[in-house]
Amino acid sequence: FKVAQLQRVAFRRELPEKPGVGLDLVMFDSVWSDPQDGKGIGSNARGDAIVSFGPDVTKRFLKAHNFRLLVRSHQVPDSGSGY
Repeated sequence: FKVAQLQRVAFRRELPEKPGVGLDLVMFDSVWSDPQDGKGIGSNARGDAIVSFGPDVTKRFLKAHNFRLLVRSHQVPDSGSGY
């Protein structure tokens, strides 16, 4: 996906449990996809609709958008706040 697509997603809503179309698919993939050790895009043990992506995919995304770092985090602490 492109950063411009991510910027158009309304993230302040319930998380989708299955992929949709258009921006709903962008939101689903950005929230549920997982990194993998292997190259490319692959299947995910958490379900058929969830993809895994390799370091080559991350490097390509960083280069395409002139980024140096990508921080991936979606674990909410038990207290509901903090890091």
